[in-house]
Amino acid sequence: MTPMKITRKFNKKEDGQGLVEFALVIPLLLFVLVGVVEIGRIMLVFASATTSAREATRYGIAIEENANGLPHYIDCDGIKQAAIGIGQYAGIKVEDVTIRYQIFGHPVYHPVKEETWPYCGDPDFDADDIKFGDRIDVTVTGEYGTMFPFLNFDGFTITSNSRRIIVKSIKVEER
Repeated sequence: MTPMKITRKFNKKEDGQGLVEFALVIPLLLFVLVGVVEIGRIMLVFASATTSAREATRYGIAIEENANGLPHYIDCDGIKQAAIGIGQYAGIKVEDVTIRYQIFGHPVYHPVKEETWPYCGDPDFDADDIKFGDRIDVTVTGEYGTMFPFLNFDGFTITSNSRRIIVKSIKVEER
């Protein structure tokens, strides 16, 4: 017996079929890849802004004092650094962090009207006005912009806000 030779004769019409199919499919694949990358970046900015606002708020409600003896709830730089520690991966900077206080029972600062809430570091604000049960409000703003300029997309702002009740001190009595 003789071994069979298997040969394939190509039709002249099929010579460039693979190249044409590749040329038709590659734009779609690149479009999907760019979309996945951009959605991932949006999620990164969103998660970083949200987590950095929460982390800064947690720092602000801690009962401890910083190295200079300043309570955490009025340590503006410490609160902002806590936010930047997480948000740096999304490009969040010090100026993107806003710290305010929701103070109850004060004649000037109305607890519902946010425009009256004092800012951390405001020279007209007396930190002694903060009492147990008031809230710290941290807002972090992140900017999303596309990595691919050919998309012709301006981007948008992602803002996250976190509020928690300030506990100035806790008195523990032994029985």
